[in-house]
Amino acid sequence: MKKLITSFTLLFITILSFGQVTLSQEEFSKLPIEVQNQIATTKVDNQIETAGKWVGFGKEVGTAVNESLAAVTETAVDFSETHLGKITIFLVIYKVIGGDIIQLGFGVLWLILIISLSLYINNNYGKNTRKLVSKTYNSESKKYDKQWEVIEGMDEYRVTSIIIFCVGFMVALIIFLTAFN
Repeated sequence: MKKLITSFTLLFITILSFGQVTLSQEEFSKLPIEVQNQIATTKVDNQIETAGKWVGFGKEVGTAVNESLAAVTETAVDFSETHLGKITIFLVIYKVIGGDIIQLGFGVLWLILIISLSLYINNNYGKNTRKLVSKTYNSESKKYDKQWEVIEGMDEYRVTSIIIFCVGFMVALIIFLTAFN
């Protein structure tokens, strides 16, 4: 059965390949002038007719595409002006970039929290502060004489605030970089 199908296929290909006659330029120039003119005009007429059909087809396709796009645009504009259309647009935008926006917002909030916590720890526990010990009035200068005591900040809190800032900044950087992947 396979041999029979293969034989018919080969026979069909052979018939198709010899079914169309082509002339070389030398053979064409050996033909009489009237036959050459007739072949040339027939060939040109066929090409013009084929081109005309394709131009008409292209115009029809272009008109159909233009009218369908105008209808789709008009319908989309009408739909976008409704309440449901606005909700749909919001959902589409959220689906496309919503996760990234939420991640960026979380990253900004995280960075603000880390900077605030680091500054709070450093300013309240890590910095040197002054404490008023006594305040006496000087009648000659008509000013108060003040005595201050300097309280040393603890180095542990300074180091802790720096570590919190560095680790928090690295986490925020990771959050920002993964938002755009």
